[in-house]
Amino acid sequence: RNLKWPFFWKQVGPAGSHEYGLRTIFEEVPMRWDWPVDVTYYESKAFCKYKSERDGSPTSKPYRLLTEAEHQIIRDPRHSLDAAREDVSADKVMVTAGSEFSYGE
Repeated sequence: RNLKWPFFWKQVGPAGSHEYGLRTIFEEVPMRWDWPVDVTYYESKAFCKYKSERDGSPTSKPYRLLTEAEHQIIRDPRHSLDAAREDVSADKVMVTAGSEFSYGE
């Protein structure tokens, strides 16, 4: 089994050219580098660490993943942009400290 690239990629160019096609369920298509991807938690954490080291400064906060509670708060219609325009306290992201997001209240 080839471990140089994912099994659903197919090399389409000369060796070493890093040109790939994508095996989908029913066909092979040209590689779409702008499609969303599925990554593991650990890959995401590693990317946040890499991006923080590359872009960060000693005074900036590191990049991090959203917690499940933060994601749910953002998606809740009671905390939408329209609700926040009517009443700033409706925007939980603006009025809740990051350390309190894990409680999901």
